[in-house]
Amino acid sequence: MVNWVMNRNIWLLKIHTLLNGALFVLPVLVPYFKEGIGLDYNQFMLCQAIFSASIIIMEMPTGMIADLWTRRQTMIAATVTYALGQVLLYLADGFFQAAGAEIMMGIGVSLLSGTRSALLYDSLLAAGQEGRYMKEQGFLHGLGLYTLAASSALGGLMYAWNIDLPVILGAVTSFLAIGAALFLQEPAWHRETVRKHPLADLIETTKFALHGHAEIAGIILLSAVLFAVTKTLLWSQQPYYIYLGLPVTWFGIMTAAGNLLGGAAGQAAHMVGRRFSNLRVLYGCLILLLTACVICGAFPGYHAVGLLLLGSMVWGYGFPRVQDAINKRVPSARRATILSTANLMVHVFSVPLLALIGLVTEREGIATSLLVLAGIMGTGGLIARILIKNRGQQTIGQEG
Repeated sequence: MVNWVMNRNIWLLKIHTLLNGALFVLPVLVPYFKEGIGLDYNQFMLCQAIFSASIIIMEMPTGMIADLWTRRQTMIAATVTYALGQVLLYLADGFFQAAGAEIMMGIGVSLLSGTRSALLYDSLLAAGQEGRYMKEQGFLHGLGLYTLAASSALGGLMYAWNIDLPVILGAVTSFLAIGAALFLQEPAWHRETVRKHPLADLIETTKFALHGHAEIAGIILLSAVLFAVTKTLLWSQQPYYIYLGLPVTWFGIMTAAGNLLGGAAGQAAHMVGRRFSNLRVLYGCLILLLTACVICGAFPGYHAVGLLLLGSMVWGYGFPRVQDAINKRVPSARRATILSTANLMVHVFSVPLLALIGLVTEREGIATSLLVLAGIMGTGGLIARILIKNRGQQTIGQEG
């Protein structure tokens, strides 16, 4: 009976990932905000900053809900909230309505964060097959990326036919995902202790870094700059395509290519570049993105289309290397706290960066904003380099 419940939950989680991860509007979100809602690029980027801010604010309350409530109920609440956010996006007619939709979707993402993985692990644990967790979790992660790629390719085609269709279809698939969540069965699980707010983790990590661990601060800063930039580059692609005059149908194809590239890079991260330390790989990623931004900004043209996709590759390839670099430098007692802080700092850096690049793009153009992005990247990378070079005590003396 337990094995049957476990297998059913795994299949339902796969269906949920397939339905909830179909973001048809993703590759055409910038033109949709302009043509469907009436917002300029600066307002669009402010909405994305609000989305990131809502995730930061809601991380603690939603984390407590996932631990104190059941996994199944949290999954249902997350999916319903996210689906309602998509409906609000379709109904939006101005900045505040669009921002409200982004907040709703941010709450849904926060509720789902970790809950799906926890339910998967609890289901396997109840059947005594927790050894399958990495395999099943890896499949879910890959399924999400490939679903995003396929829905992106279709979204660009749909938008050329009807600008509302990608949003409507995304809302429909999200509501269908509610059905998958409703049929989940709560496995046996052990209630965790109440978790601290991520800002408490940030304070604790800051104290740790100031007491002879500047290298950790440098790695966190390097990670925050690198991945906040890749996130900003994602939203810089569409206005750049508009600037070049690319047909909107190509937006979906390019976004799909980026997601496939990111997925492949993530899977190859542990195999490619093993001769180089994690830090050298991360510096290389930073230099690669900086060079791409300078070329795209200073010499606009169709050659830039492929260069902008490097952000997706860096996200997929670099993220596991950051985690490995931190794992090799901190004791297990602090590892979860510092990894949590590194993830939080990406969102913290993204909020002002998205707002700034949106403002610069609206006033000076997308080419200039990419040069500004390169300048920010170089400055942040230099500060991180100074912190890492002047490292103090290294908790685990292994270079990675």
